[in-house]
Formats: sequence, structure tokens, C-alpha cells
Amino acid sequence: MKKYLNIALFILLAVVGTQSVRAQETVDSLEFLQKAGVGNLFEINASQLALEKAQREDVREFARMMIADHSAAAGEMASVATQAGFDPTSIPDALDPKHSALITGLETASVDEFDRQYIRVQKDAHDEAIDLFQAYMNTGDNMALREFAAATLPVLRQHREQVYQFTEVAYNPDALEGNQ
Repeated sequence: MKKYLNIALFILLAVVGTQSVRAQETVDSLEFLQKAGVGNLFEINASQLALEKAQREDVREFARMMIADHSAAAGEMASVATQAGFDPTSIPDALDPKHSALITGLETASVDEFDRQYIRVQKDAHDEAIDLFQAYMNTGDNMALREFAAATLPVLRQHREQVYQFTEVAYNPDALEGNQ
């Protein structure tokens, strides 16, 4: 009998432990709004630079799409956040230091290196965005924001696929990796 009680206690502790781990993986709504907001601003700002500095027409075309899609996502996120009861000022209107430094790197990139650097930062930004939106969709604490994350994920994945096509077809992936 004691053996069964020990097994039951073990199972109970395992279940409680699993629930604690799951609770720690939950993405906070405010954190999601802030990170997604900065991500949208970064995509727009980096892509505006690409319109000015990119040498390749396909890169400029991609940048135009980034501006349109991320501007639309920013507007939708602000609307959903407001409907969900969040203050719209909780979504940043300025870049954080990390993303500001990436913009500075793009601004100072040589003509020969700009397209490659722009595609590299797009790759990294979309990998991060997909991770953020996927995590919020799975564990977020606000249903309206979770639905927004779920609806936005396919577009982010499409962007990432296009970025990966640039790295596979137009650029030497080893050279891209070496710029990190």
C-alpha cells in the first residue's frame, strides 16, 4: 500500500511540476505587445532604408512588402490591444537599443554590403518574431491577442520563407553567416 501511495505522490508532484514549468513559459501580454511593437518598427525602418540603399530590385520589392505588411500588422495590433483593454501607449513608438544598433549598422553599411546585411537582419528578425508569436499563441493570457498572433503567424512565416530564398539563391549562405 505504501508503494502505491509513493507512486501516487510521485505522479502528483510530476503533474504539479509540469504545470509550474508551463506557467513559466507563458508569455506576458504586455511583453508581447512591446516586443512585437518594436519588431514592427524595426521592420518598417530597416525596409525604408532598403528602399533608399538596396542595389537589387528584388530586395527593394521585398522591402516595399515589409513596409506594407508590418504597417498593417502594427495597426491591427494597436486595434486588438485597445479592444483587449490595453493602453495603446504600451506599444512602443521607438526602437530599443538592440534594434537601433541594427539600424545604425544598416545605415553605415557599404553599398556593396547593404543588400546582404539587410537580408541577414531580416532573417534574424523573422526568426525572433515567429518564436515570439508562436509562444504567445500557445501560452498568452489574452484570447484576443492570441488570435492576433495566430492570424499573423502565416504572414511572418511567408516573409521568412522569402528571406530564406534570398539566402539560398541570391547570396552565398556562408558569407551571410560570416557577417553575424
